[in-house]
Amino acid sequence: MGWHINMVKQKRKKKSNKRNIKKIDQNTSDIQYSDDDLCEAGIRYYMEGDYEKAIRTFEKALKVNPNDELLWNNMGVAFDGLGEHEEALKCYDRALIINSKFDLAWYDKGNTLRFLGKFNDALECYNYAVKYNPNSAEAWNDKGEIHHVLGEPKKALTCYDKVIDLGQLNEVTLNNKGVALDNLNRHKEALSCYDAALKIEPKYEIAWVNKGSSYIFQKKYKQALKCYDQAIALNPEYELAWSSKGDLLGFLNELNEAVKCYDRAIKLNPDFDEAYKGKADVLTQLGKIQEAIENYNKALKIDATKPEVWSKKGAALSVMKSYNNAIRCLRKSIKLKPDREVKELLDQLIFEQKEQRKSKVGKE
Repeated sequence: MGWHINMVKQKRKKKSNKRNIKKIDQNTSDIQYSDDDLCEAGIRYYMEGDYEKAIRTFEKALKVNPNDELLWNNMGVAFDGLGEHEEALKCYDRALIINSKFDLAWYDKGNTLRFLGKFNDALECYNYAVKYNPNSAEAWNDKGEIHHVLGEPKKALTCYDKVIDLGQLNEVTLNNKGVALDNLNRHKEALSCYDAALKIEPKYEIAWVNKGSSYIFQKKYKQALKCYDQAIALNPEYELAWSSKGDLLGFLNELNEAVKCYDRAIKLNPDFDEAYKGKADVLTQLGKIQEAIENYNKALKIDATKPEVWSKKGAALSVMKSYNNAIRCLRKSIKLKPDREVKELLDQLIFEQKEQRKSKVGKE
């Protein structure tokens, strides 16, 4: 059981002047239009979701004015919309060569690097974004989200407080602040943040899920279950709520009901590794070891970087006396994250394996 921030980035809305945007004919000569006209048209194409036409229009504008950092940045955002993230990064870099203090380019570059999983590089970009524009609430919030991913809740909390100090009180930042507080074991303060977020947006499902998880750590299980059920009532296709409910039911030893919740989460999102892992844990408790191992395998196929899944798979294999495979899993877990209890189990299995071999030799 844990807490979750909303890492889904929305498309950046490009600001345009209030004057009417001229319609640009893609087949006419560039010289008929100024770079401002072309920029405005590119923004319009981007907002309509026509990223290729937006890119072509920004390219035309750059022929007129190749040293406009905003044009390069806009084209980068369009490339991101098209899924061509490396090209987007090149555009942001061009913008920053022209103006190294252009906070918007640092921010958008950070968003792209975060999407690519390059969190430390993204953090560096957000640092520059808030350095050159300390009043950017978006940049402070997203910097906080990166600190969360990197396991730095104190630094994340500082960022979220900065957003609130700027007067940007919104459900996303309040939810994220609640997560930071929960990770610092300040659960009562966290609950206040989730309540504040839900006061702004009562249908904010992720805040209901996080509130439920916070209640669990205060041993208020009935309240936690109500929160998960509320999230499901708001969105029956919200896999995180189903999986979180499964975690709680498993903890309360309602194992068969927990499996049903995990199955629902997996049906909604077949790539949800946490649901496979949770289901495997419950199946182990039910004594269905082989089925549990199959679910650990599915979780690891999606994400092989979680030491707990490797160690639990190793423990399940040890029950089946599959020593070689169990030892391999436990070593993988320790390599990812050293742990005393996992090391003790590994040493025990190595000893048992040696004893088993001695026994076989004696019988021969």
